[in-house]
Order: sequence, then structure tokens, then C-alpha cells
Amino acid sequence: MNNYRELVERLAKSNSSEKIPNATIDHAAVLIENLFAHAHEKVRILSGQLNKNVYGASGVFEKARAFLRGEHEASKEGGRRFEILLEAPSSDIGENPLVRLCREETEFSNICEVKYISDPNDKEINCHFILVDGKAWRFEPDKETPAAIACFNDPEIGKQLDEMFDVLFKRGVLLESRG
Repeated sequence: MNNYRELVERLAKSNSSEKIPNATIDHAAVLIENLFAHAHEKVRILSGQLNKNVYGASGVFEKARAFLRGEHEASKEGGRRFEILLEAPSSDIGENPLVRLCREETEFSNICEVKYISDPNDKEINCHFILVDGKAWRFEPDKETPAAIACFNDPEIGKQLDEMFDVLFKRGVLLESRG
């Protein structure tokens, strides 16, 4: 695992366009932690329920909070935005560390937005992803498995993911208003 972490950190720091395969929950957490660590302005997540073993991992949570606070070098410029779109939020989604961070810390109320998909047609999407600054991403082509590919510098794919997210997010419903 240390070799994988070192590889991901090296590729993230160099803003590499190399594709990084990953197939485990642990790999996902390492990648997402590094995506947050190198985020400047915007992080967008399309997920089923924000797997606690990934998005609840201490490294992911700490880097997400640092991004929101503008604490790390990449996010100091300001103008940060964090958007989460959930496909099938569980009844205890409010306990998820990232959701709690967005909902409970008032300093982030203008930065964070958590929505869920209500339109049954939109739930037919087969993928999940996280997109950072329109160019860095982790993409799961089959939402039923953690196998994915990631890249820290691919604005072409980033643009496609951004456009898909825009359409779905506009139709999403704020999590707070969930009945």
C-alpha cells in the first residue's frame, strides 16, 4: 500500500496526465485524499451513498476539511465550492463525516451543497466519480464495484464529467428538504 500511496502522491504533485488504475476501497481512499489535497476551487462528487470506508477515512476527511477552510496551499486563493450529489442516500446519511461537515459547520454553508437524485430516470446512471477543478478525477464506470481509473490532469474527461454533473445537480433536491 505504501508504494501505491507514493505513486499517487508523486503523480498528484507533478500534475501528471498518467492514468492510475485502482480496484480497492483502500486505493480509492488514497486517491480521493490526494484529489482533495490538490484541489484549488471546486470538488464535485457523484456517489451512491458516500462509502464510509472511503469518504469517512481520516485522511480523506482531513484533506476535505483543509480544502474547505483554505488551509492547504492549493486552496488558499478562495472561491472554493464543494458539491455532493447522492444517488441513493441511506437514512443515516446525515452521520457521514463529509455530509456532517457540510451541514454542521456554518463557515461552510456558502461553500457546500449536498443534493440527492429524485428523478427515477437519473438513477439509471451506471457510474460514480469525483471531479476536482474540472481536470482531476476518479471515475468508476461500474458503480457496483470499487474498480476505477483516476487522473490528476485530464481536462477533456473532466469537461465531460463536469457537464454530466451540471445536468444532474441542477435537477437534484437539497438533502435538507428530503422528506
